[in-house]
Amino acid sequence: MTKDELKQRVFEAIDRRGDEIIGLGEQIRRQPELGFKEVKTARLVEDTFKKLGLAPRSGLAMTGVRADMSGRGGEGPTFAVLGELDALVVAGHPEGDPCSSPCRPRSTATSSGG
Repeated sequence: MTKDELKQRVFEAIDRRGDEIIGLGEQIRRQPELGFKEVKTARLVEDTFKKLGLAPRSGLAMTGVRADMSGRGGEGPTFAVLGELDALVVAGHPEGDPCSSPCRPRSTATSSGG
């Protein structure tokens, strides 16, 4: 398999699961967790990997999750998918924690994708 063929297969797989991928992102966005405190997010990623038939390893660098998959096409290109899932402290963000105040900016976490 060439690099371009692999890219095309990845694009097609993403398109087939687009709604599922967006739903997963929405779940993460609605429950932001600050760096090294992404306990719910890590659990969600781990569960998602399991549903995909992968064997996740969790607790990497505190809250990281990883799953490896062996290729089936023999020799050829490989790829990795990475995601940064921690939230950012953004005072006044429209989707931040409404209970926050200027005196307590740590509670205004929002998804890094927001």
